Amino acid sequence: MMVNFWPTADANPSSSANHVAKTLERAGWNTAVVRENIAEEVAKLKRQPGNDLVLFGGADFASTFARLGPDR
Repeated sequence: MMVNFWPTADANPSSSANHVAKTLERAGWNTAVVRENIAEEVAKLKRQPGNDLVLFGGADFASTFARLGPDR
């Protein structure tokens, strides 16, 4: 589904500003945007009360946690 949408989303005249934006500045309810110090910021989120975290990111994001190991 996404592979058909995202590669041309910025050129589609019906795309919203959110779809065309290259960098997400903020997100809605119960969401955090993390750009720097990823491991530190996620560790802070994990210390907050609540349940599981769902993380979305690209290859750089995933490689950060692969380098840190399974305990992060």
